[in-house]
Amino acid sequence: MRSVFARCRSDWCLTILAKSAPLDADDGVPFSATLYGHTRQCLDVAQIFADYAGEAMVGMFGICDAAQVEWFRRALRWSAVLHDLGKATDGFAQLLRQSRKRPIRPPLVRHEVVSYWISKSQPELHDAVHCAFSDLGTWAVDQCLLIRVAVLGHHLKFPRRRDRPEQYAEDPLVVSWYELEEDGVLGLLEDLAGRSIVFDTKLPAIPGTSRWLRDEITAPFQDETSMDSSLWGDKVKLMGSLLRGALIAVDTVGSVCCRTPEEWEDVRASLENSFASQSLTRILEKAINKSVAGDEKHELSQFQSTVARMVGDSLIVQAGCGSGKTVAVLRRAQEVRAQGLFLTAPTTAVASQLYVDYGLHMPDQAQLIHSRSLVDMELLRSPQEDATPDVEHGPGELAAQHEAVQRLMGPITFCTVDLVLGLLTNRRASLALLPRLATSLIVFDEIHTYEPRLLAYLSEFLRVSRIPTVVMSASLPNALTGELERASSQRSFARVYGPKRHEHRARYDVQMDAGLESKSVSAILLSTFAKGERVLLVANTVAVARAWYQTVAQWIGEDNVALLHAHFKYEERVQLQRKITESFRASNCGFCAVTTQICEVSFDVSADLLISELAPFTSMIQRLGRLNRRAQDGDPPRLAIFVDPVNARPYKVAEMEAGRELLLGLLKRRSHGISQADLAEALSGWQLEDKARALGREGMTWYELDRSHPGDSLRTAGHTISTLLRSDLTATQGEASAARRLGKVLTLPQPKVLPRETWRYCYIVEDENVIYSPILGGRWSDSDG
Repeated sequence: MRSVFARCRSDWCLTILAKSAPLDADDGVPFSATLYGHTRQCLDVAQIFADYAGEAMVGMFGICDAAQVEWFRRALRWSAVLHDLGKATDGFAQLLRQSRKRPIRPPLVRHEVVSYWISKSQPELHDAVHCAFSDLGTWAVDQCLLIRVAVLGHHLKFPRRRDRPEQYAEDPLVVSWYELEEDGVLGLLEDLAGRSIVFDTKLPAIPGTSRWLRDEITAPFQDETSMDSSLWGDKVKLMGSLLRGALIAVDTVGSVCCRTPEEWEDVRASLENSFASQSLTRILEKAINKSVAGDEKHELSQFQSTVARMVGDSLIVQAGCGSGKTVAVLRRAQEVRAQGLFLTAPTTAVASQLYVDYGLHMPDQAQLIHSRSLVDMELLRSPQEDATPDVEHGPGELAAQHEAVQRLMGPITFCTVDLVLGLLTNRRASLALLPRLATSLIVFDEIHTYEPRLLAYLSEFLRVSRIPTVVMSASLPNALTGELERASSQRSFARVYGPKRHEHRARYDVQMDAGLESKSVSAILLSTFAKGERVLLVANTVAVARAWYQTVAQWIGEDNVALLHAHFKYEERVQLQRKITESFRASNCGFCAVTTQICEVSFDVSADLLISELAPFTSMIQRLGRLNRRAQDGDPPRLAIFVDPVNARPYKVAEMEAGRELLLGLLKRRSHGISQADLAEALSGWQLEDKARALGREGMTWYELDRSHPGDSLRTAGHTISTLLRSDLTATQGEASAARRLGKVLTLPQPKVLPRETWRYCYIVEDENVIYSPILGGRWSDSDG
């Protein structure tokens, strides 16, 4: 290893590279940038994943066959060594030398295709792979085709769309057989095989044309993987998808930048140590000590104990706000001795709030992962490694891969649900966490807020996997509960309800009125504020929320009211939410917050008065969850006033009418002293939309072996876009941290014509096209609200 590294330092041009490297670096080429170094790192990572998570990854599909587990462990190591052999060509070397701004035209055949070709065309290598599995049986040798599935799919770009013969270079690709041997890569293959391997250096060069790719690679491979035989049962197909996903995790973590073999050894040891931990018991204790106290402590502890000890790997917990559900699942993670814990939320705001409430009590072990977590971590004064876009080559990739290692090392993850369910759509960020996911307890919270498409993916995840899960909600329609039970039919399933006294406590006095400015409503608002209490107003649209804010500000003064909706710059939105949360928790200090439905699942506040527009019933339940949240025995119910909106926007008319009917039916039975149990009973008959069950495997590219690519979004496309003002883009030019720029992202309604210029997922817009205020938020200059 030292001799190889010494050569890398002295003459990088004579060494096969796997990653781009600076020509003028004083320290020479990093060990990890060489093909040998990268392959060595990937093999070490594969060994750790195989040893500590191999059985769990295979078992996540209910496969308990010890022979299959051993096959997977061996296959993962072989995949790690084979996946990048195709980088040993003159064409790939040219690709690394080119300017990143001037890509080669026409394109080259991708390196994973060349890796696949080498593994099939080199007779001794092909034979060595088969011999490595022969002791397991003929089935194990036949199943080696799945290794080629993994190799071809580890960048999720095979086959590329619209491949045409005229697109490709006519110059053949020449494999550097001699350099593969001299640099030590062949030695890694021989160590794995336990025998010598001689390359046939007389093989013809690769034509490198689109026609060759189609005729010699794509068509034969797709014929192989679509064979109608007993070999390709569902479990074996899942094994192929699993191996491909695990190799993506190996490649992601194995790409971390290390200057020397010794530096890599330190990273490897840390990674192994993070997986060697057998229990989260001690780690979670600090967070659990934040448990609910007071008169209910004993009863809530009983509820939490039931959740923790209930038998089953699929658990539904239905309990209202303030019941201690989160602490209950922390206790369950302790009880089942989970090696990891994923606490998922429906939105980034909820994930961040969970992290603030619990993750900050275990900062060395917990991590926050979502699209804007960089901003939140910076705002929390706990800076995180800056992430860069996932690119296959280039210096920016190294920082991203280092972050991936850090993510895997953290046993506790707070994230959006997309990160977990992204496994089903080959989302690369999800696959990079596959070994950790397979060894964890996964919690899906607030599932009643999931849109139908997201519910379909959750159902499929429960159906196909055996990873222990807890599904939580304040209230669930019977139709949704039945859907989850059917999805969990192959699991051991159980259901737990919240503490009876807690669920049946009278919390809400619900009334209906004409509007905010009616004399009765305005008088109640002003009286509540005058008593030093907190008022929450929830509007269905941003335009109405702005109008309400301006009205209330005239009544009680701008210092005593705050407006929050989705159309603020992200960092300002986070700060506004923090201001509202702190103001609501202050005693004897009247305050009023005006929000849109953004408050429904992202606010841990307890209002003394709720004024809301009528909405779909599930939304009204969520809004009521922000009222009298911490009620104790003997506390009087608090008033909630629902007023008629001008129109149904942004909801459907049918949803609004159904919500009105359910609310009126509830008020006829019990207008005063409504409990969370009453709300749950009223919701029990709510029907799921048909499309929640009709999605099937549409877009679930995890199951496709003959091609590999990311699937569609887990969520239905929305009607907003993320934007950056030109002034904010200029002001953050050259910033060391992407978090600074991401904090300026502004969400706006989608215009008829999208801007042409982008940065990451954001559209760049000129300042004159947007009217923006830190108090009122942003809107398009040609809109009326």
